[in-house]
Amino acid sequence: PAGPEGPAGAAGATGATGPVGPAGPEGPAGAAGATGATGAVGPAGPEGPAGAAGATGATGAVGPAGPEGPAGAAGATGATGPVGPAGPEGPAGAAGATGPVGPAGAAGATGPAGTNGTNGVSGWETVVSSTATVASLGQGSATATCTGSKKVLGGGCRVAGPLSGVYIQSSVPGSTSAWLCEVQNNAGSSADLTAHAICADMN
Repeated sequence: PAGPEGPAGAAGATGATGPVGPAGPEGPAGAAGATGATGAVGPAGPEGPAGAAGATGATGAVGPAGPEGPAGAAGATGATGPVGPAGPEGPAGAAGATGPVGPAGAAGATGPAGTNGTNGVSGWETVVSSTATVASLGQGSATATCTGSKKVLGGGCRVAGPLSGVYIQSSVPGSTSAWLCEVQNNAGSSADLTAHAICADMN
């Protein structure tokens, strides 16, 4: 029979490293380690095939009106519409310029002779009175009387003498057949006065 195991001996010197043994089975996964820093972005991959079209989305809100586009070409003229009712009469316009004078019309037939008119004035003449001398600072008069049955039509006065200071106070018909002149002489010398009458027969 084997005897009891003896005490262990002292450790010997380390031997040479033996050859690597075969790999053992994979051990259980260890706990997840802390997340490492994000790495650099890699290059973009090739574009994948287009996916199937998605369902139509809801209609969006109407956008703002765009700018007005250029005017289109004129369309063809439409058919003439029916005539509308007459409008109210407008105000009268301003009078136009006077037209040119028309040609003279043909002479009319000679009218009947008129009745005889009354006789007019005849036997016209001027009558001069005799000269009346008017003293300084005095008054005087002269009358020219028509001849026969003639009537006075008008008259006047003539003063000879001082150039100033003699004033005609009246130059009027003295009657139906005479002209009367009256003067005031305020001059320092006398003056000569004559009356003149225009006379004629009134038929």
